[in-house]
Amino acid sequence: MMGALSARQLIAAKDIYSSENTPICEEERRFCVLTANYEGSIVVILDIADSRTKELLTSYCIPVAYLQMFHHYHIELIQPLPSVPSGTRLYITIVRKASTIPRQQGFTFTGLEVLLRGMENPLKDPVGPLLAVARIVPDHESYGNAILMKSPWLAGINATAVKHPSLHQSFFDVPHHASQGHPQVSRVGIPQEQPVWDFSFLFQGRECATIFTAGSALVLEYYSITTVMNTVSWYIRSPLGFSVVPLDQGAYRTLMSENGGRGLRVDGLPVQGNNLRTITNTTPTVGLILRLIASERPDSILTATDAHHLPSLDVKSWASLQQQATNAINLEISSGPHRANMEKWTILPTQEGTAALPATHCEKE
Repeated sequence: MMGALSARQLIAAKDIYSSENTPICEEERRFCVLTANYEGSIVVILDIADSRTKELLTSYCIPVAYLQMFHHYHIELIQPLPSVPSGTRLYITIVRKASTIPRQQGFTFTGLEVLLRGMENPLKDPVGPLLAVARIVPDHESYGNAILMKSPWLAGINATAVKHPSLHQSFFDVPHHASQGHPQVSRVGIPQEQPVWDFSFLFQGRECATIFTAGSALVLEYYSITTVMNTVSWYIRSPLGFSVVPLDQGAYRTLMSENGGRGLRVDGLPVQGNNLRTITNTTPTVGLILRLIASERPDSILTATDAHHLPSLDVKSWASLQQQATNAINLEISSGPHRANMEKWTILPTQEGTAALPATHCEKE
């Protein structure tokens, strides 16, 4: 009988923020494994050791077969020890990826890629490194009223408790429906004075079921790492602000157009909420790139170096509308007359020339 295959890497974790006995490292590691002949026997082993003495403190094991493809699992690993009966706890996000992205029946694309670049101006009163949480919601008005406008705000991210050694596959079941989307968490944006993430989110499969419909939107929320961890648990709460990118039929046609196919650069996306200001006392803005992936085998992923070669989407006119979180957000980009109940996405010139795209419209319901 073949033994289990394990994937191991030595991580010299850099502690970016600590409270007593709770180091936060925010390290990211990738394992490339050929699973054709070993699908059911591959495990990821996480050994925690003291960096000075090399003493093994605890160990965790996760069977790869338990993980659904591309789903972001936020997990609380619990390992009881004689010295700690309640168990030591390790909080991780783990994603199992594949070389192909399955195409949903009837879809012309396989996924939506979002590269969150960073804050475009320095912050006035930095509050520590920032985490970004991204999700696609079917109705951003309802989500805003139910979640983002509440105090305290909740991120809707619950760490799934996985107890060792009694590991069971049911711990990793994924709900079919999620009114708050399936949130994805970035790595930490630093420096705190002007956070940069350059982090790519991929939405595919069931996450795209309601995309490009009336009310659908990409929501980005920003949290201080200093509030995420306490001496007891990892818990994302009280975001400092949020950004909204409506994803309607107009957005779809623009992203699927010839010039938008390589991706769209979104500049000046406002960060709503009153807790963050820039050094010039203005509303902070972030930059990002959106791209629809048409192929089941994409040959590249977005990187920060792509930004200057992509057409730009002007969102400055969103600012005043996005302050009214309970109202529908209009993308009013062209200067010509248009009917008040229609949305437009218009591509602006790039540094290499003008990307001439016809304005696309979509009736609002």
